[in-house]
Amino acid sequence: MSGICAIWRDQCKSPERVADALSALTGGLTLAAERTETKNGEAAGVGVSARFATQQIYQDSRVLLACDADLDNEDELENLVRARVPNTAKTASLLAAL
Repeated sequence: MSGICAIWRDQCKSPERVADALSALTGGLTLAAERTETKNGEAAGVGVSARFATQQIYQDSRVLLACDADLDNEDELENLVRARVPNTAKTASLLAAL
């Protein structure tokens, strides 16, 4: 099994509690030998239990994005944003740039 989860943090909860809850949610999606990853932003957190390379997380100062996508026109989309996106989490970073 694999999946993507997210938690929104309201102002009364600490970032540590969000990280703990996100870790528990991601762990519940995980079977053996899957890659897990979580990222926390100021107001939300996302996690992925990934069986496939298409399941990715990207985070920068403006965007926190989790996706499970396989784009057929990545080169065309990169030309639209006129930027090179990193090879790690390439699809997620491209979607964030768009």
